[in-house]
Amino acid sequence: MDPDISIMVAEERLASAQRKQARADRKHDEAERRVRIAEQRLQEAREKASRGETPD
Repeated sequence: MDPDISIMVAEERLASAQRKQARADRKHDEAERRVRIAEQRLQEAREKASRGETPD
């Protein structure tokens, strides 16, 4: 294979891997945000329960 073509193929593979990594990072960030929200709601529910309030 021509060295220039090999370089172009390797560059495209790198670019593809970087796009996949960026997508995975965004999904991970969204998952962490959802976990924080769920933890906050759980804490609020526990606090209401400890005060004898009815849940929403």
